Amino acid sequence: MSQKTSLTSQTKPTYNVFIVSASSCNSLVLDSENIFKSLKNIKSNKAAGPDGISSTIISLAGPAIINGLENIFKRSFVTRTVPISWKRAKVTPIFKKGDRTDIANYRPISLLCIPSKLLEHQVCNIIDEHLSNSSLKSSSQWGFTKELSSEGILLKMTDTWKMNMDKGMIVGAIFIDFKKAFDSISHNILSLKLQAIGLSGNLHEWLMDYLKDRFQYTVVNDHPSNLDEVKYGVPQGSLLGPRLYTIYVNDLPNAITSGDSFMYADDTTLYCVGKNFDQVCSQLNNILEQLLLWSTRNKLCIHPVKSEVMILSKSGFIGPAPPICFGNNFINVVNNTTCLGLIIDNRLTWALHVDHVKKSFAQKVGALKRMKKLPVKALEEIYFKSIVPAVSYGIVVWGNCNYSIMESLNPIHARAARVIHQDKSLEELNWLPISYIYKRRLLLLMHDVLNDKILYAPFNLKLRNRPSRTGGLQVEIPRVNYKVGKESAQYRGPVIWNFIARLANFNVNIQKDSFKNILRKLSQNINSFSFEAPMIAMKDRDFVYF
Repeated sequence: MSQKTSLTSQTKPTYNVFIVSASSCNSLVLDSENIFKSLKNIKSNKAAGPDGISSTIISLAGPAIINGLENIFKRSFVTRTVPISWKRAKVTPIFKKGDRTDIANYRPISLLCIPSKLLEHQVCNIIDEHLSNSSLKSSSQWGFTKELSSEGILLKMTDTWKMNMDKGMIVGAIFIDFKKAFDSISHNILSLKLQAIGLSGNLHEWLMDYLKDRFQYTVVNDHPSNLDEVKYGVPQGSLLGPRLYTIYVNDLPNAITSGDSFMYADDTTLYCVGKNFDQVCSQLNNILEQLLLWSTRNKLCIHPVKSEVMILSKSGFIGPAPPICFGNNFINVVNNTTCLGLIIDNRLTWALHVDHVKKSFAQKVGALKRMKKLPVKALEEIYFKSIVPAVSYGIVVWGNCNYSIMESLNPIHARAARVIHQDKSLEELNWLPISYIYKRRLLLLMHDVLNDKILYAPFNLKLRNRPSRTGGLQVEIPRVNYKVGKESAQYRGPVIWNFIARLANFNVNIQKDSFKNILRKLSQNINSFSFEAPMIAMKDRDFVYF
């Protein structure tokens, strides 16, 4: 059992409240099979580190270098040190957003020696296994976790908000921007947090050696800068860096008692629910006070200009918002913001995001048109394996929009068909519309949730106590009051699942490959299904969609 306790020592910032693990992990055990798997999984497009050894060379060398690497890794574990040459990083600035002339808008990515990443991978496996077995990782943190995705947390977050809005509640959300989050981590505080969750002994010594005596440099016009010592932070671009960061902020949700939180790596969203506008604003200020206390104790800075507040309601509000402050700084109240690649508006209509998708979609199809001299098969592969996946990112989230908004993407889809197949229509080619992709993704999500294939399910589902008279085990459809509730995944999912279950009469526990085959056979039925029109089953009067 885990318990909360206050860790105190001579170090000033250690008056934080940490989650302490009763179990411990203190040994470094080398797994030879994992080294071989890591070598096989190296991507050929990975950039070389300061040693200049590319991933392609290491992949080609393969088994020939396993024994050498294993000896180095064993010595590193025995001495609890990391080779000095592997602590050098070549920093490459990656633009995030905003003004390109502002250096603060760039993320410094550390290019490390690839063999050092293979060593990190061994340690990551040990840490991940300990966190998983001890159930220490906060359920609010979705980043750097297997089976969890940015699409999943966006769906969980927005569907939670939609169902509260459907009840007539108002949601206040704070989108936090940590200033140089990875680069600001205090090694002293991190050391205490590592020990608090049970990472002690040899493992703890190795991790602290990994962090100390690190140097970095950058290259401009083929000229390297001087080496600069890194005294704070964890290297971005490493495998251990994200793990150490999530451990560092793992106690943040416990510090926010006035609201709830969603975290995906360093993207943090805090929210509260209230009956009226003033109540929500008061709660938001309380959340920011608690966040200020936590960030001060943990030596992390919040960017007050880039952080934003949004008030979500089904009806909107009139008048200026009361001041919402973080310390002595005001936080901007906005009507829309970008979170993990999706544009979220204060009524969750997804109209602004679909407009953004349309522009990107049109540009990509325009680029495809400039390649029309390529063979038709090549153009189709580019379109369906590159363009469509890029455009449909997050579609199970933003696809929960009005029918007309979704259908506005089809003219661009039809244009792509004409470009590839010389003016043939979607009907002639039997191409299904973009809305079909959304419905299929929603059905696959339903299958995963019903079969417990997702670590943190975006919503809960209940099977009906009795099977339908027309066949197929039905899922209970939640009661909703307004349109905003009907445009949620946890409402639409059971609706379309029940429709398909009636047609195919399959078992809920059906294997996923078999379920995909059923969806393939029923693709036209899925395509013709509408969430907009009332649908009443004639043979079973108790089955009503709307």
